Amino acid sequence: MLGPVTDYHVHVERGPYTLEWLERFVHQAEKAGVTELGISEHAYRFTQTRHLLENPWVEKRRTEDLDAYLDLLLDARKRGLRIAVGIEMDVMPDNMEAMKDFLASYPFDYSIGSIHWLGGFGFDLESMRELWEEDRVADVYETYFSHLEAMIAARPVNIIGHADVIKVFGFRAPEVAKRWYEKLTPLIKASGMAVEVSTAGWRKPVGEIYPAPEWLSRLVAADIPLVLSSDAHRPEDVGALYPQALDMLRALGVTRLATFAGRRMLD
Repeated sequence: MLGPVTDYHVHVERGPYTLEWLERFVHQAEKAGVTELGISEHAYRFTQTRHLLENPWVEKRRTEDLDAYLDLLLDARKRGLRIAVGIEMDVMPDNMEAMKDFLASYPFDYSIGSIHWLGGFGFDLESMRELWEEDRVADVYETYFSHLEAMIAARPVNIIGHADVIKVFGFRAPEVAKRWYEKLTPLIKASGMAVEVSTAGWRKPVGEIYPAPEWLSRLVAADIPLVLSSDAHRPEDVGALYPQALDMLRALGVTRLATFAGRRMLD
């Protein structure tokens, strides 16, 4: 038995947020065998995060109020819904110190740090997919992983989100990736952060879990804490493809997934 079974990367993704909509995610988690459900909306959706990330794509989608979101989640928990309160941050080289101050100001149980932007290039957005250039894939990988290295050093968050999401559309630089897997694994271990194992990669064009099996094996061998997530943006995707992911983790010898409360990893 591998427990507890987490799904910490779930976006309610619809405002105004309501208890009825949230309950649909909770009920699906119960059906999928998820015992630790965390709601971690994208930070860019909230007006309070404008100082951390601002670009035209984000501004069109920054429509929600963080206080209202937190009020809903905390009230739902008082009503008996078993949820952890999280948030997914867009990490960039110049916003990590401000991010630490921001996160300390709110009652999150955990925070996920993800890299989605390389400057103005939203590399995982379908609308920007045409900006990928075949002859520059290795350079993009280098930039992405150097940003990830900076995040690991600064430790602004608890969990590293979909650590090799740079492969999302199937553009590959295998030698670059392998070198970075080797370099980053001991740095992650030293940081004390957990790494997300995300089934979302199986639902993307790349068709591969995050992180890649080769990297996941290294992380497990280094005894780095893991959380399992679906990156669900709708209720029916909570716990998606978990049987396959759990089989993979068990085969690697994983017996327990990390959980968080009050921005601390629990024993």
